[in-house]
Amino acid sequence: MKLTPDQKAGIYITVSIHLAVIIVLLLVRIGMEVQKENSFVLDFTKQEELEELQKKEELLKSAAEQLEEMIAAAGVPVRNVTVERSALKDDRGTDADELYKEAERLAQELKDGQERPQEVEEIAVEPIKKDDPKKQEEVRPYSGPSVLSWSLDGRKATRLPIPAYRCYGAGEVTVIITVNNQGDVVNAKVDEKISATDNCIRTFAVRAARLSKFNASPEAPARQMGTITYELSDFQDKVTKVVIPEDVFLQSALRQEVVSLWSASAFEFCTQEEFEALKGSKDYYFLTIRAFKFKGEKEPGLLFLSLLKGENHEVISLPLAPADDSSGRELVYLGALVKAIQDYTLAAMESEKTAYAPDKWFNANYAKWGRMMTIYMAREDVSLSVKDQDLLKFMDMDFILCDASKADEVFVEAPVNTLVSYSIAPVDPSAASYSYQLLFKADTLELFYISRHRIRPRSMAGFLLSDIKWLAEKR
Repeated sequence: MKLTPDQKAGIYITVSIHLAVIIVLLLVRIGMEVQKENSFVLDFTKQEELEELQKKEELLKSAAEQLEEMIAAAGVPVRNVTVERSALKDDRGTDADELYKEAERLAQELKDGQERPQEVEEIAVEPIKKDDPKKQEEVRPYSGPSVLSWSLDGRKATRLPIPAYRCYGAGEVTVIITVNNQGDVVNAKVDEKISATDNCIRTFAVRAARLSKFNASPEAPARQMGTITYELSDFQDKVTKVVIPEDVFLQSALRQEVVSLWSASAFEFCTQEEFEALKGSKDYYFLTIRAFKFKGEKEPGLLFLSLLKGENHEVISLPLAPADDSSGRELVYLGALVKAIQDYTLAAMESEKTAYAPDKWFNANYAKWGRMMTIYMAREDVSLSVKDQDLLKFMDMDFILCDASKADEVFVEAPVNTLVSYSIAPVDPSAASYSYQLLFKADTLELFYISRHRIRPRSMAGFLLSDIKWLAEKR
């Protein structure tokens, strides 16, 4: 059958429209494939790029075959067709010239996509030479808590900073100090005969010695000689012995939390008897729960979770529970305390400022991020000396007053950007007892706030109004 010019024009318009539609559908399908791939693959390789290009080629080939079949079925030759596009319009008035331009634009985009594969950024990594100690130190800083002893006849130490340092070496450094009768260290130098030769640990030992302070004594010489000996060791290279408590519930909880959270050093569990036999050794750190009696207390008022170096040196201790009773809340927050001790110890190895002021280091978390947090404050954690009307002035939709069971429930559910209160004080406090107040971030177990005060009739156990005001002001 011979086609009239109008019929041919109609077929050309139909073919053009179908071509444009197919190209658009191809773009959508390719975009979906790429998007689907991007949603799961984070690291693209050249092989994946080739596979993507191959997919595009197969789709284009399939579309071309469909188009040829459609045109062939209409009885129109595919090739050598010359048409004045500006004169072609379909029955809806669609301008075929615009369709052709759009089709050409889309086809060019497809072609460009094939010709320009995705660029892969290459990062040059400079190898570290073994004989370049400066660069090695930047990559792997070594440091750790230390043990010290001192000798200054007739004088008492009032401040003995513990060196925090970044050194490869470990060893014992004895610093010869000169102290005036005001207790200030006016000179400090390394005892060359008996000290380790590592310059790095010597530097940190001398720095700590100069910051030390002794009691003032008018009878003391104007320049009194003494010594401070530092045993500097690498915490991460030592085994931490986790001492299993006698309490059955704490046994299970401590085992679980340490296995789940402790990563700063190798660890082993040991009994109380093994701890007694090993506590004098310099080869171990000990993570242990122990009762502590403040000066003036007749009996220990609180249990602390402590990290010790040997028997006498305390790296850090955090309050866990009353020594004379248990509410069970300590089981909820034990993991957070384990993590806080680990976080602080690692940070103290990097900063002398952190090593000397753990409370300030923890509270810096709240000072920086507190305004973004929702706080659940248990009324049982607030001091009875704080009146309800004064407390409620600071409560809002993000500072929520609740009971202890609700606070514990929120902590276990671990919502993001949420702080939960926990207060620890002796059940039967004396005038020498202390109360501790803490805020933990529920989802990360980070300690965001810690404070303590001596328990008095006007400042009973729990968060004081001054604590609440400080927390509110930082928001």
